[in-house]
Amino acid sequence: MGTGQTLLTISAIALYSITLNNIVASHVNSVKYALQQQETSEAVEIGNSITEQLFAASASYDDLEDQYGALNDVSKANARENFETQMGDSVAVTYQLGKEKEMVEGELGRKLIVNVYKKNDISGYKKVSEHVAVVLKGGVK
Repeated sequence: MGTGQTLLTISAIALYSITLNNIVASHVNSVKYALQQQETSEAVEIGNSITEQLFAASASYDDLEDQYGALNDVSKANARENFETQMGDSVAVTYQLGKEKEMVEGELGRKLIVNVYKKNDISGYKKVSEHVAVVLKGGVK
């Protein structure tokens, strides 16, 4: 085998190694992105579920302040609700309860903003979604 063929073979192996490394790196990034999307999706699903429960909570309208009024600070463990997703991630939920006012055609109600946060190892909690529910005093008609 001549020097030219040896150099050509070494170059081919080096090119193959670089290409293979790029493919593996792409695959790893793709999996990482998919997992991040799954985590965010689960956090949003928790927010949607809570919003649906609140929409149906008109029967306990007078208890809204007691149930959600103090759960308004993600930085304090006793002022938030904590959940664990199917992937084992920590999710925190806080609520901002609005004042009672006329919402629809003379119906009194309250707006409740549901904030969902995902636990981040570096900076604590990161907000991933916000949901708004309107709970009517007289219930849904």
